[in-house]
Amino acid sequence: MKKLILTVLTINSLLVINALAVMPEKVATASENINDTVGKANLKAITGKLAEVLKVESTVVEKAIVDLNLKVSDIVLAKMVAEKTHKPAGSFLKVAKELDWKTVLEANSISANDAEEFLDGANAELAFMMLDMKPAKK
Repeated sequence: MKKLILTVLTINSLLVINALAVMPEKVATASENINDTVGKANLKAITGKLAEVLKVESTVVEKAIVDLNLKVSDIVLAKMVAEKTHKPAGSFLKVAKELDWKTVLEANSISANDAEEFLDGANAELAFMMLDMKPAKK
C-alpha cells in the first residue's frame, strides 16, 4: 500500500514538473489570469466582443473557442506570436493543440518577459470588456 501511494505521488509530482517545464512560470500565471478574468462567461456569446478587443477576426475567435475548445489565453498567445511574426493569428491556433507554447515562443525568439507583458496588457483590456458587458444593477 505504501509503495502504491509513493508511486502515485511520484507520478503526480512528475506531471506537475512536466507542466511547469512546458511554459515559463510567469507566462503560465499570466495565461491563467486571462482565463480567470473571462471566467465562466458564455464564451460563444462573447466571441464578437472578444474578437473586437483582441483585434482578431471573429471567425478566428469562434473557431478557437467552438471548434478547437481553446482557452482565451491560447487566442491571446496566438495573437501575440502572429504580431511578432507578421503572420495571421489563425495560423497559430493549431499550435495550442499540437505543440506547447514554450516551443512556439522559443522558435519565434519571443522572451517570457515579452509574452508576460503582452498577456498582462490583454488581461487589462479583457477585464474592462467584462465590466462593460456586466448588466447594470437596478
